[in-house]
Amino acid sequence: MSDIFSSAGVNYANPSTIGGTGSGVKIFPALILTTTAAILQILEQQQGQIVTLNAAGNVHLHGTSPTLIPTLQSGSSLTSTNNTTVSALTSAQLFASTGATYPWALTVKLQGDNSSGIVQVISASWSCNGTTSTTFTNTSLTGVTFSGTSAGDGFSNPEKGVTLCLGLNFGVSDSANAANLYQFELV
Repeated sequence: MSDIFSSAGVNYANPSTIGGTGSGVKIFPALILTTTAAILQILEQQQGQIVTLNAAGNVHLHGTSPTLIPTLQSGSSLTSTNNTTVSALTSAQLFASTGATYPWALTVKLQGDNSSGIVQVISASWSCNGTTSTTFTNTSLTGVTFSGTSAGDGFSNPEKGVTLCLGLNFGVSDSANAANLYQFELV
């Protein structure tokens, strides 16, 4: 059985929330320190293994012909341009209805190690409003090292290799746009 690493406190009762105006990628914030991104970290002990990122929530879209692009990034900034995009839906999902709320789920499988310095995306899948897409633009991370400020021993004090954050790109800027993140975990 795999260990589950989840972003602290993110759940249905305490979702991380984004929304409002602007059509760029909005990064889900951490719950305790909302000036930083909700993050997950691929640890030293996960090297060479297939690591599955699961994220789920709901989204309320507004405006004319609203669209949505889920975007997984390496980094921890709430400003998406300061992070590196790892995986993003290739074509925005277009919604026929406006002012509607939809459930969504994202699964991204990653694998990499310190020897190669690469973390690659094996597959990605997005489901929203009953529509599933597996067409993503994926970028392998290079120059990855599992090192930290303290000596890691692989298990009880692992070194961190990759920090991940998640955002959504609302293609239409509207003050009523909102999204909740209920699940954000690595398995």
